[in-house]
Amino acid sequence: MIGVTLASPAMLTLATEAIRRFRDMTGLPSVMICPPDDRGAHMWKLRIPELVPHGPICYYDADWWMIRPADPRKLLHPGTFTAVKDVGVWNRQTFAFQDTATLGIERDLYFNSGFFVCDTREPRILDAFARAQELSRTTRVADFGEQSWLNAGVQDKALLWLVGNEWNTGPWAWQAGLDKSPCVQPIGLHAFGVPHADQKLQYLLAGERLLSNRHVPDLSTYNARHFPVARAACGPPA
Repeated sequence: MIGVTLASPAMLTLATEAIRRFRDMTGLPSVMICPPDDRGAHMWKLRIPELVPHGPICYYDADWWMIRPADPRKLLHPGTFTAVKDVGVWNRQTFAFQDTATLGIERDLYFNSGFFVCDTREPRILDAFARAQELSRTTRVADFGEQSWLNAGVQDKALLWLVGNEWNTGPWAWQAGLDKSPCVQPIGLHAFGVPHADQKLQYLLAGERLLSNRHVPDLSTYNARHFPVARAACGPPA
């Protein structure tokens, strides 16, 4: 298995640190895909099977940092795409909620594409990426990136295994009422939803200081500013 990350110019510093952490905490090699500019860089994720050697991979976004040693090879199964559920899919204000309706896919299976494990030698996995690329050309979604198309491709063509959120933790999700409880021992801390690289860096460093010591951060002030979510709108309908 190799690690794979994606780094546009604006995310290069974050990605370099993400790779260092991945190598140190897994003992596995990692490669960086470097789009030439920031605009549209996220779409290169749908081309991963074309850009890295075929085989088992652990993909992680540049703003996903490992803060505890772990072995992602344990998440690998034949024909299976392994990821962590995106709890924001039940918030009616999010692109995820809208895109699942547009694409006709199951909300309970919707994952965050900032971390996943798969084997790109597997026909089902290749078909999932190909389907995602096809949808990106034919179906407009609210998502600014690739996540919803990749979700649709995986739901249509591959097997999906959703693992615990310790592998892809965003602390604000609990504070906003999306997660039932905080993840007190995360493996991967992800600054999803934080808008700029410098803010992502601050978020990751602060989150690591708190969560690596098993403390739950009080991010209510930050969340009120950046993630105005009404608790009543969160969670699956009764």
